[in-house]
Amino acid sequence: LKDEFATAISHELRTPINLIIGFSEMIVDDADEDVPPVFRDDVETIYRNACHLSTLVDDVLDLGRLDAHRLALVKEWASVPRVVQEAIQAVKGLCENAGIPITVDLPDDLPQLYVDPTRIRQVLINLLTNAARYVEEGFIHVAARSDGRDVVVSVADTGIGIPPEDLPRVFERFHQTGQLHRRGGFGLGLTVSKQLIEMHAGSMWVTSEVNQGTTFSFSLPIATNVVAQASNPRLQRLEAPRLAVPSERTVVVAGEDADATRVFQRYLDGYHVRVATTPDDVRSISRKTVVSAVVTTNDASDELRRAIRERFPDVPSVHCSLHTIGRASRQLGVSAFLTKPVTIDQLRRTLAGLKARPRRALVVDDDPDMVNLLSRMLHSIAPHCRVLTATSGAHGLDLALQADGGGHLDLVVLDLLMPEVDGHAFLRAWHADLDRRDVPIVVISAATEEDHGLVVGESVEVRRDSGLSVAQVMRVVSGSLDRLLSG
Repeated sequence: LKDEFATAISHELRTPINLIIGFSEMIVDDADEDVPPVFRDDVETIYRNACHLSTLVDDVLDLGRLDAHRLALVKEWASVPRVVQEAIQAVKGLCENAGIPITVDLPDDLPQLYVDPTRIRQVLINLLTNAARYVEEGFIHVAARSDGRDVVVSVADTGIGIPPEDLPRVFERFHQTGQLHRRGGFGLGLTVSKQLIEMHAGSMWVTSEVNQGTTFSFSLPIATNVVAQASNPRLQRLEAPRLAVPSERTVVVAGEDADATRVFQRYLDGYHVRVATTPDDVRSISRKTVVSAVVTTNDASDELRRAIRERFPDVPSVHCSLHTIGRASRQLGVSAFLTKPVTIDQLRRTLAGLKARPRRALVVDDDPDMVNLLSRMLHSIAPHCRVLTATSGAHGLDLALQADGGGHLDLVVLDLLMPEVDGHAFLRAWHADLDRRDVPIVVISAATEEDHGLVVGESVEVRRDSGLSVAQVMRVVSGSLDRLLSG
């Protein structure tokens, strides 16, 4: 209930935060040279703090997903120096405004790591932002090294430091130490960061000295089957030693829907997922590859299924009828799905990707302020666009009918969560007219695709050509029931 409440409140916060961020951007972009610098600085301060609140909302949602074991990693081979440089670029403006230089020590021979680069970048941005917040004079230093077993990354600052009595509680959620609480931290970023590193089978720890500075470090394994050595007590490692991580087993996911196969790559933890979208993909898998199981999605063609049976005749197979956001979007006629807060740059990139140059657009959202913001954004992106606005699904449909009388709309920006006639009802009515199906629709919602139930599985079937023993059947059934009934 706590996690559900936090998720609901976080979603409610997204719209007002989006309004603050969006209008701040518009004010700064539209302000001319006659605007007093102090006014521009005030607006930029509002913008930065709204972005900070947006980060807090994301941290709350991440924490809820971590607690519910619903946050997954999208792993790939990644360059540590590149991820570090991307994180530094993200906080460059903040540090430059504060007059804090960032130095780096990144050896050229660092090995690539099999990680989720987005999540590692998120951890680094959090550590860099914290360091900038607590440095009054001095610098931030980012370093990385390899000890042959792990790559260790550290973010050191010359800030105010952490008192020894507070060190054991640094990673506790909502904990703020005596010297730090006045600086605007909420006590969530480090909690989320530590758990993200541990999901990678790594460790995070801290060393600090009051008035001298603080160093946060984390390790990431070079291989997936290493065992961490005992912690060095002098380093103030604040976590239990890592356990051995078994080598990942290989699973082939066969299907033609890229969104469905991507879901398995993202959420099937503990397995190395090989994707096969064509029979040739199946045949290209080396005979030396030990495949533990095959997963087919409901859009796998007969030819693809036949190639799977021929190539892996006695490997257990799982068939899953998974409906993804891509499939749902195509069925509903949605061209893009954006989650609030949405910036003008995001909307511009989305329209560019859709090759949309709107001349007549319709914006539908039950929040009048959000309607105003999105209209302003569209006018800024396409100055000659005529924007119709509606604060309900029913009003939006009425405007669409009126617009058809004077020329077709060529863009719809739509919220899904609305009272009475919601976004789904709007879409059903909209696409009842075949002439409208080529109009791009961009959904902008405070809830994610998963929250809307757009990524769902209807059934899971487990089979083996040679049959399953009674014991195997019971293990599959009991294991499935245990997971389902435990929530």
